[in-house]
Amino acid sequence: YDDDMPTDDSWRNEGISNLNIVINDNKIVLVTDYPQSTALKYDFYKKCITNGFLAYAGDRNLDILKEVDFYPPS
Repeated sequence: YDDDMPTDDSWRNEGISNLNIVINDNKIVLVTDYPQSTALKYDFYKKCITNGFLAYAGDRNLDILKEVDFYPPS
C-alpha cells in the first residue's frame, strides 16, 4: 500500500516473487508497509502471513515502533 492506495498488481506480484527467492533460501523476510485503515491492515497482514513473511504496518515516518496486537478476525 501507498498509504491507503493499493500498489499495482504487477509491481506487487514481482516483489512477492523476489521475496520468495529469499524465503526459499531459508531467510526471514520482514515486510513493512503503510496502510492506514483497519481493513487494509488486515489485508496486508493476511497477505504477508499467507506468503510466509513477517509483517509490520507502520506509520510512514517510522520514527516510532508501535506494539502490534493485530490479528484478522476468525
